[in-house]
Amino acid sequence: MSLFKSTYIAALALAGSCLLVGCGNGTNGSSGDGSASTASAGGGSATKSAESDSSSSDAGGSSAAKGSGSSSGGAGSGEVLPPDSNGGGKGGHGCRTRDLTFEMGGVIAGDQQSFPVVLTNKGTTACTMRGFPGVDLRSASGSWSLARSGSTPRTVTLAPGKTAEFTVTYAPWEEGDGEEFKAHSLVVTPPGETTSKTLAWPGDSVLRQDAATSPGTYVGPVGG
Repeated sequence: MSLFKSTYIAALALAGSCLLVGCGNGTNGSSGDGSASTASAGGGSATKSAESDSSSSDAGGSSAAKGSGSSSGGAGSGEVLPPDSNGGGKGGHGCRTRDLTFEMGGVIAGDQQSFPVVLTNKGTTACTMRGFPGVDLRSASGSWSLARSGSTPRTVTLAPGKTAEFTVTYAPWEEGDGEEFKAHSLVVTPPGETTSKTLAWPGDSVLRQDAATSPGTYVGPVGG
């Protein structure tokens, strides 16, 4: 009885020890696997979050690109100037009438006579222009808008105090030639502008050819 009791107690102790060890190992292994699974789930959440941020960033980038495209379109149309237009560019803003002074040069005599009109930038920043000015001859009997020459305009940038010019060429009137146009003034509108400057006409009477296909009186481009 004493031996059986001892054996029974030893068996209980061994079983309890195995139970404790087995439960400890099983709990640790299960707990470790569960943590890894949780970490993996956490990693998946982080990945989804990063993808969402990337998608948001892409959407933002697309929106910014559209905005930039609009600005560039806007910056691209200011820099590539079509004929008879002013515009902003690397050289500065478009030249405005208020920022320019106008001065006539001397008349060059000949079968066709001509004179330059000198434009000076009186502003404080550089300005840019390209094209033909609008030029109207005025007389007591009316106005005559001059035709343009066949010269190709080029972009002209004027730093403060710098000048550019265009040339007015005209056919002088002589007795028996045709209709006389007694000009008394010249109205000049810089390329791309709507504000004009009126100057005194420096020459003699002009042979009126405002209805001619190829008149002998015309204006050249600024800087041409």
